[in-house]
Amino acid sequence: MGLLAKYDAHADRIRLALQSEGEAPWLFWVTRRQWLAWLHALTKISAQSALIPDMAHPAPRHRKRQSIPEGGEPLVLKRISIRSGPGVIKMLFALETRVLSIELPTASTAQLLSMLQQQAEIAGWDYPAALVRLGAASDASEAISNARKMH
Repeated sequence: MGLLAKYDAHADRIRLALQSEGEAPWLFWVTRRQWLAWLHALTKISAQSALIPDMAHPAPRHRKRQSIPEGGEPLVLKRISIRSGPGVIKMLFALETRVLSIELPTASTAQLLSMLQQQAEIAGWDYPAALVRLGAASDASEAISNARKMH
């Protein structure tokens, strides 16, 4: 199963295609908030796995570009979740009535991060600053949760 993404300036969203061999692609709209949260979660998992690329120097751009399949109107995602296990990252794409999942080997993390970063750059979404804010919010939430457990 593969992922393709392309920023749509008119919709100010990223059009994401989830493709499986021999099946029609699933097309989704991903909002700025969802995209940046996805990038943040993947960055955090990558850091824990010691696979994170230097965010000050994004991964090199890939020369080969694949196009997003044309088709019906993309579906709106409710949520994107990421879980990591030994040697694998599992991503869950939640719709209103269904959850689709994709598993990638941890070795693909850098390539996926590169795709996420590139599309955020094309969209003009200031992802380095957003990651700092998301990290601070995550740390604050964790500190509050830990404080509640102590009382």
